Amino acid sequence: MPTINKQATFKAFEIANNLSEISTLLMARRIKGRGTLDAQQKKDMEELEDHLDELVARLQAHGIDMIAAGAQDAAIKADRAIDIANAKLEKINNIKRTINIAASVVHVAATLLSKDVMGVIEATKELHELTEEKDETKNDGIKAQAPGAPSHAQQS
Repeated sequence: MPTINKQATFKAFEIANNLSEISTLLMARRIKGRGTLDAQQKKDMEELEDHLDELVARLQAHGIDMIAAGAQDAAIKADRAIDIANAKLEKINNIKRTINIAASVVHVAATLLSKDVMGVIEATKELHELTEEKDETKNDGIKAQAPGAPSHAQQS
């Protein structure tokens, strides 16, 4: 019986937690923007939330084995990229960009579960590129809540 690597276990749950936070952020944005989002944006965001929630459960169940099986470096890089995406999503004021980054996060998580190390590396690179792009698009009217601010806080 293989020994479960404690570091791999921690990393799998850390990644799952980050994905869960992004799903919650998407849901909050979708609810907050229900009056300004078009039907397709609402549908896209809800589908991404569902995918992220499923990937959270799968990472919690199978991610430990995947990470322990030799993809530790790729998982660490993927986790960092997901962390950066999570922080970036909190600041983005454009729904289309939010959806694109969240879709890229889903791709990273899916490649992690597929045990495709090269796929993880490529998906992580794409996510990193997306999060480094400047937000040059106009604000779509849905303000991101400042990290750590109470939900009733007004933004300027």
